[in-house]
Amino acid sequence: MRTLFRRLDGWLFALILLLVAGAVGYLSTRIFHESDWTANGRSSLSPESRAVLATLDGPVDIVSYANPQGDLRQTVAGYLQRYQQVKPDLTLRFVDPQLDPAKMRELGITVDGALIVHYRGREQRLDELSERSLTNALERLVRGSDRIVAFVTGDDERRADGKANADLGTFMAQLEGRGMRAVPLNFSQASAVPEHTDLVVLASPTLPLPPGAVQALVTYVQNGGNLLWLT
Repeated sequence: MRTLFRRLDGWLFALILLLVAGAVGYLSTRIFHESDWTANGRSSLSPESRAVLATLDGPVDIVSYANPQGDLRQTVAGYLQRYQQVKPDLTLRFVDPQLDPAKMRELGITVDGALIVHYRGREQRLDELSERSLTNALERLVRGSDRIVAFVTGDDERRADGKANADLGTFMAQLEGRGMRAVPLNFSQASAVPEHTDLVVLASPTLPLPPGAVQALVTYVQNGGNLLWLT
């Protein structure tokens, strides 16, 4: 009797094992999960890049002007696969730059592996492939035009194009990489914030602003404008 029970336990264990294996096999055809175990998640996209991809409501076509010799094309395709996993209608095609040198000069292609990203009739060119450069290019394509950032000048503010510790040259360089353009705003020459200004930056003035400048900024904010006031 004890031998019979042992045999039954063995058959029951084998049956349960087969059922579990079958369930795992079935679920593997229904559920896909990908984990990134690399240091700092370097094999997956950042949340910022995923957010930008979510704003693209149409297909994206990327053309890589890479020489077919060597591993460059394989590297580019492998890198962009991370974007394609999030946005399947992002396509990549390759063009041999040696086949039409005149066309390459017309396009301004001077770097092997240069990319041109196309979206809704607009395009951005990249001479380097990195997540920051590609995501910034996609963000610029979504906006369609540069954003205007006006820096108030004339009252000893921190300079937008300056390189000193107190200046904002590094900050502005990062903004320009995201498709924003800095312009000066001197209220001794302008009575109001120019139209189509997306952001006004008042960067730590050391002199009191003239009443006209204060009123112009108040009016701009009351009308829905954006003011970044650094103190």
